Amino acid sequence: MKSFAYFLLLFVICTAFFAVGCNGSIQAKKNEFPSKKESPAFLQALSDFEFVGSVPISNDGKIPPHGISRKTFPLQLETNMQYIFHHRRINEGDESLFDVLKNRLQTNGVTILEAKIGPATFIGGSEFHVSFKEGGVEGTIFSSLDRQIMNSSGIYEQWDSNDYVVELKTVGGSKVQ
Repeated sequence: MKSFAYFLLLFVICTAFFAVGCNGSIQAKKNEFPSKKESPAFLQALSDFEFVGSVPISNDGKIPPHGISRKTFPLQLETNMQYIFHHRRINEGDESLFDVLKNRLQTNGVTILEAKIGPATFIGGSEFHVSFKEGGVEGTIFSSLDRQIMNSSGIYEQWDSNDYVVELKTVGGSKVQ
């Protein structure tokens, strides 16, 4: 009888661990970036970037304060929104993120309308803008210095000092599922 009680207790513990493990993997999947099949090609170019928030486009051209931690990417894309991403610090000698994004967009069949670098910032390198069109979606990906990263040495050591922002002019029914 005693061994049956131990077996039952072991069974309950294993079942609880299994249930928690499955729930954790479902939660982790929920926070992942949309898969290639599910997302527009312009978002695939940002697959190794961390989505940290979305905010309405401000009239002053500044990026409003936003979080530093990964967020769940929205299911529906909207016009007049800024989708903000961060990228881990790259090594010296690696290809610039401007070139990486431009190449990925082209490889994924996205039409680049304009790509320009400048002006140079004192910290964080040159800012850039890449305007693109994909089907009914038209927008711009640009970089802008993130002062929150700059003002925290611990964060600055891990993350590139820029925000990478996607602004959408038209969405044309594009939906991320």
